[in-house]
Amino acid sequence: MLTCKICDYSFKNKRSLSTHITLTHKIKVIDYVVQYIHDGIRPLCFTCNKETRYTGQTFKKYCIEHSYLAEHEGGRKGGQAKAWNKGLTKACDVRIALQAESIKCENNPFYGKRHTQETITKIRTTKLLSRSDFAKRITECSNDFELLTTYNNYFSRQQQYLELRCKKCDTILEKTLQTLERGTVCHICFPSSSSNAEREIYEYIISLGIKDVKANVKYIISPKELDIYIPSKNLAIEYNGLYWHSDMNDINKYAHKNKTKACNEKGILLLHIFSDEWEQKQEICKSIIQHKLKIAKRRIYARKCEIRQLDKNKAKQFLQRCHISGSAKCKIAFGLFYNDELVSVLTLRKPIQKRYNNTIEIARFANELYTHISGGFSKLLKYAIEWCDDNIKTIISYADLRFSDGSVYEKNNFICVKDTGISYWYNDGRKRFDRSAFKAKDRKSEAQIATENRVSKVYGCGSLLYEMRIRK
Repeated sequence: MLTCKICDYSFKNKRSLSTHITLTHKIKVIDYVVQYIHDGIRPLCFTCNKETRYTGQTFKKYCIEHSYLAEHEGGRKGGQAKAWNKGLTKACDVRIALQAESIKCENNPFYGKRHTQETITKIRTTKLLSRSDFAKRITECSNDFELLTTYNNYFSRQQQYLELRCKKCDTILEKTLQTLERGTVCHICFPSSSSNAEREIYEYIISLGIKDVKANVKYIISPKELDIYIPSKNLAIEYNGLYWHSDMNDINKYAHKNKTKACNEKGILLLHIFSDEWEQKQEICKSIIQHKLKIAKRRIYARKCEIRQLDKNKAKQFLQRCHISGSAKCKIAFGLFYNDELVSVLTLRKPIQKRYNNTIEIARFANELYTHISGGFSKLLKYAIEWCDDNIKTIISYADLRFSDGSVYEKNNFICVKDTGISYWYNDGRKRFDRSAFKAKDRKSEAQIATENRVSKVYGCGSLLYEMRIRK
């Protein structure tokens, strides 16, 4: 028997205890184990003091790098069980060879036999729960959920994601029947510390009147999961916590880019929002979400606006307030004015890469928050081309794949030249820093300087380079 350290209730097995901890005390089992079994101190590797893997309400003695030591302690011949046949084959052991020979070919009762399609269908049908058992299990284990998937569409207890609606917050979720039986909660109503921001983004979209918002969707680009998905808009949103999505947590540097690519193949635009952006630039993030949902609060037509050359400081202030990446050094800035109000800014600069000759680069483009300007980019681009002297033959720009698929450039006759590959920043778990702040110097590599400053890489999705020839 196992006893809950919080309320002294007794349980027959670990699974029952885990379900009780999650549903009754509203905490993760791992947090319970650390707090009440290990006195609030998470066990560390006996060799190097790194965090060890958690499994089955216990922590391993060693980290992954030193896991081989556990094998030595358990013994190479079957651990405590000392299985007699571990590591042996029929080529080196007579007993195994005789056993293999006794069930070979015709001696095997199943040799040459196959199930008919009728038998396969019968097996599948008999393995399924009956309609009454299915309804009973759903009733017993999902008091907090309303089942949307009908019994006629049910086919697997373990492999099928049933569609459910949380009775408290109306969130649409996908869970297997097995997950329901083991005990699960709505991640919106009972979020972990790392998903509070996900809940805020989800609730913001709901507040905009979007009804078909889904959270933690696993069936679109399975086995990967989408944090938020809006089917009617072909839009998905990922909230990327800096710690969990950086080298601090050993994330694959291609993870964000591969996820974006998988969504693009399904015709879905995936937005990536980093935790520091949601904390420090939440209004910009909300404006981007509105724009991608095509429900901006205000709509202006570019033909009703006039273009003026801007003072660089004024352009900088506008971009710091309205562009997710802030401002950037520029050679010249142009602005769109509607009734004497600055509503859009485009800046040009000499390309940072020295290999570009006779070329100008669009450094930044942004509209006023929560404002869609029909034809705004096209009008500013045309004015920028007229400003270019005869020495400038080409205009280039980059589409950040975290937010854009480059369609605005393709509509304006730009050509996609290449994918720039993976982009990255450094971060301390709360804030990102441009990688230029950790350049190699004083005979120290970039990696060494980053390590000294206790920062790690966090990866983006890269960009697409677009180019337009304006003169031969």
